[in-house]
Amino acid sequence: MSKRKLAETGMHPNNPYFDNPPNFVALAQLYPSLAPFVTVKKNSKSSKGSSGAETKGIINFQDPSALRELTYCLLKKDFSIDLDIPLDSLCPPIPNRLNYVCWIEDLLDNESTKEIHGIDIGTGASYIDDRSISFAESNIKRNHLDNAIKIIKNSSTDTFPAILFKDPEQRYDFCMCNPPFYKDEQDIQDSLEGKEGQPSAVCKGTTNEMITTGGETQFVKQMVTESIVHGQRIRTEAILDGLLIQHRSGTTGSETESTTVRMLHCMAERNTWSRAARRALARVSASKDGDKTGSKTAKEVTDSVLALVVLEFDIRVTLAPPPTTPEVQSPSTSQCAATPAQDSHTIEFTWTVGEDRDLFESCFLHFRNKFQKEHHA
Repeated sequence: MSKRKLAETGMHPNNPYFDNPPNFVALAQLYPSLAPFVTVKKNSKSSKGSSGAETKGIINFQDPSALRELTYCLLKKDFSIDLDIPLDSLCPPIPNRLNYVCWIEDLLDNESTKEIHGIDIGTGASYIDDRSISFAESNIKRNHLDNAIKIIKNSSTDTFPAILFKDPEQRYDFCMCNPPFYKDEQDIQDSLEGKEGQPSAVCKGTTNEMITTGGETQFVKQMVTESIVHGQRIRTEAILDGLLIQHRSGTTGSETESTTVRMLHCMAERNTWSRAARRALARVSASKDGDKTGSKTAKEVTDSVLALVVLEFDIRVTLAPPPTTPEVQSPSTSQCAATPAQDSHTIEFTWTVGEDRDLFESCFLHFRNKFQKEHHA
């Protein structure tokens, strides 16, 4: 698909509405509740001497009732979702919002075989009213999505409340949000007056949906800042998984509202981080879609080229907001190695089982370099 055509349509190529806009006439025939909001126009046409008429449905996008009914019908027809939202709330334009899902699919393309967990931030305001919670919970139950969607009321000023990270085993693959647009009522008015023409569709929304402290810029900035703190809990374990190092969550260390401590106990049955081992693992990965006969597992390959070793260690990851004065790292002890992944992020390895100090140090250095590379990417 050409970039020019993608830009013209504004749709992701994988969006089901790409080059396939909703047919309002057909939709109104399927769902009579939409019919009062559809105006049918006939355009004469001729083709090779034949004559006929082409019908086209038009919807008044300045009518909030029409927009809501269209959203209801599209969700029912194309996704079997039964939705109920207040008339004064923001109404998602389905074709456009599906782009968000397509973009996330692009980002998680290599993770398609695993269970995906994501965070959708419904509002950036410092509060959310009970009515919104009630409607959300009702929609979840109505569509039997209780096991897939969990509503969390955020009463704090944090974008990501601490309750999201209460379970040390919980991982999140993405976060999405259609952020609030304005910092106050005057900001809304100034924005409207600054537009050259009327928006293509009416925008209805409650105060907590439309306004947030500091406006959209501050909201996104805080979202990014907190993501830096919480994001490493996913990457830390991903590095271990890539090295085939077994790990389990240990006792979580002391935490404050601004500091997160993650503890992991790890066991390496063999050296999987040396250059020779990583090359062997790469060969296994490259050939796994080819001829299966005679191919070896990653464990069999590393066992054949490296001596079996046993190494156990604990990892302590401390994530905190950047300090006003950079902390000075104390020298490593004989059985402990530590490094700042960033001024405010510290990784500490503690050697618990094993006889080869060089092996422990090489594992630590590989993990540190990988962590720093991914963190600063």
